Amino acid sequence: MNIIADKLIELLQKHLIGRNIRTYRIGNPTDVGKSQLPMLFVQALEERVTTLDTSHDIKEMDFQIGIIVDPALEYGKAKRVPENAGDRLLMEIVSGRNADGTPMTNTISYILRNHWTMEGVSFYQQSRTVYGVREEPNAFYKEVHFFITAKCAVTS
Repeated sequence: MNIIADKLIELLQKHLIGRNIRTYRIGNPTDVGKSQLPMLFVQALEERVTTLDTSHDIKEMDFQIGIIVDPALEYGKAKRVPENAGDRLLMEIVSGRNADGTPMTNTISYILRNHWTMEGVSFYQQSRTVYGVREEPNAFYKEVHFFITAKCAVTS
């Protein structure tokens, strides 16, 4: 799973052009500093193995791709930051569209859809997205979690 997580980070880092993501890492961080934001992380969640015969297996692996942003960054030094700050940015990074309705090419869903095989691993064309808030001792950040499943045949 670690190799797939590394490859996911490498793929997203290469194609999320113009998103100004500062930090890419493996694992969902427990402590986030403002200087690290925006941050993208890949967290391995679950691995399932189906044995086919004495030497071949099918592995299914679930991953969480998370992005954390500081909503205050959109408003600079404004004293009051709107409650929905950061939401539009996260929606655009996950699956934004241009004004003419065409998909933006530097979004997570577009990148994974157009790179759905990676070194023998295929990604299911089904995903789930969850938006939320991350509270830190002196700040709160907006975040999105994008869940995907990878499937590959392996030799045991």
